[in-house]
Amino acid sequence: MIRKIIEIDEEKCNGCGLCAKACHEGAIAIVNGKARRKPDFDNISFYHSR
Repeated sequence: MIRKIIEIDEEKCNGCGLCAKACHEGAIAIVNGKARRKPDFDNISFYHSR
């Protein structure tokens, strides 16, 4: 299964960090009070195998 690459709406982000905690791949970080996709994950499609 190919997982969808997340898009972060910076206007709606309040910096709570819930998305970063919930991200199993560790692709989200809180930077300067806003969620950001980590640079290492910008061009990666994630695959899940059973």
